[in-house]
Amino acid sequence: MAHAAYFDSSVLLKRYVRENGSDNALVLTRSHLIVSAAIAPLEMRSALRRIHEEGSLTIKALQVSLKRIESDRDRWDLVVISGEVLQAAERLTVDLNVRSLDSIHLACALLFQSKVKRRLEFITADVRQREAAQELGLAIVFVE
Repeated sequence: MAHAAYFDSSVLLKRYVRENGSDNALVLTRSHLIVSAAIAPLEMRSALRRIHEEGSLTIKALQVSLKRIESDRDRWDLVVISGEVLQAAERLTVDLNVRSLDSIHLACALLFQSKVKRRLEFITADVRQREAAQELGLAIVFVE
């Protein structure tokens, strides 16, 4: 049985857009139960729209990707952005010098890890986020 791992939206997006690391992201997302922050689908939709506006994604490909995200998200365990998560993210933003959305993902991963009471793999394609996750003692899987 597959085990849960925390996926940053930087890796999840690679399921829907061909870019460096897409093959690795597909393998990882197919072999794990996906945990992420409740903001991940929003982040991916925003990124897809931006990629479309830049001319790297056709309107048809955008629509297909949006439908796939809508379908896939029902199988993901999305961590609610609670007051507890936001307070932790505020601390992480200052302590680790990470962007606000990265700190929310890190806080969600830590919260989920504490609830399942086992070390959780943190899967990201973001260098700055990887460094912060390492400082927090998370088990890192970096997708290049």
